[in-house]
Amino acid sequence: MTDQVQPAQGPGLSGPGPDGAGFTYRGAEQELIVVARPEAGLRARAEGVRSVTGADVSALDM
Repeated sequence: MTDQVQPAQGPGLSGPGPDGAGFTYRGAEQELIVVARPEAGLRARAEGVRSVTGADVSALDM
């Protein structure tokens, strides 16, 4: 008796890509989505999140 490995199947594992060739699934990079009121004046930089209007953003910086 021999064990045979079946190729992976499912969405994103193989199939036509934009150029007609197959593609390989890559895990998504980490991202944070924040929904805030425009009047908060949020700005995101490498140093962290800041508010141009003085809103408390300490929870976002954590």
